[in-house]
Amino acid sequence: MGMTLSLFLALQGVVHGILHHIFFNEDEHKLNQTEGRKFMHIITSLAIAFALLLYLTIGFEGIFMHLAYILIFGGTIIMGAGAYLEWRYLKQSNVYALTLSTLAFVVIAFYYFH
Repeated sequence: MGMTLSLFLALQGVVHGILHHIFFNEDEHKLNQTEGRKFMHIITSLAIAFALLLYLTIGFEGIFMHLAYILIFGGTIIMGAGAYLEWRYLKQSNVYALTLSTLAFVVIAFYYFH
């Protein structure tokens, strides 16, 4: 099952990269060049703090026992927040639709192939 998940995620990464390059290659479609940059840094910092707190509470072995669910939760928080910020600050580019489709694919892949 791990090989199947790796193959699906690699394929999804390649497709996401190609679609992003084709449709959203201009510099104006980057969140780093908007006001949303600082909010994304805050969300990423909170996600790292959550990961550290999780490690300190359940330990290294506990993380491996629940890795798929932790990755689903963490990926949803980070990618979902990124999609929201792209929608809010880059609404004219529709790049958030690609991020949401990637999020849906990743959640389904982790849930069914862990």
